[in-house]
Amino acid sequence: MNYLIKKGKHFASGLHFGFHCNKKVYDRTISFSKECWWKTPRNNDDYDINKLCGFSYGFHQKNSLRIGWIPDFKNKNQIILFAYWHNNSSQHFFKYLTSIPTETQFDVEIVCGKKKAYFKINKKITSIAFKKPSFTLGYYLYPYFGGNNTAPNNMTIKITK
Repeated sequence: MNYLIKKGKHFASGLHFGFHCNKKVYDRTISFSKECWWKTPRNNDDYDINKLCGFSYGFHQKNSLRIGWIPDFKNKNQIILFAYWHNNSSQHFFKYLTSIPTETQFDVEIVCGKKKAYFKINKKITSIAFKKPSFTLGYYLYPYFGGNNTAPNNMTIKITK
């Protein structure tokens, strides 16, 4: 599915919602349009991590696992990917995963164990400490631009199962 985030907006166009119960593995194939990269940061808020995809256990700002991203302003047409999570806290955490070129498909897998979660990008695996909550009903998380800034361009992100 193509998700369009319009210039000046945070959310992708359309209604995107889906529930799950006890989700353990999330896998998708993704690509960013070239408009997801831009040359010069507008201000420090362009370094805020944008949200790509993932899932929650309960409310996403309490317990969730997802992929985040920002443009790599030092390398043309490159996107930096992060593990981005909340674990029984309103505080978020993030960890560098890798860099991906725009207009190139890549595979994402998020696996939640009892005490760790694993983020796999094109076979490269990164683990984080994550205690799986006892309440496992949740929802899927879709592209969101920000932080504080809104999208500087119309940008398309393709996410398929």
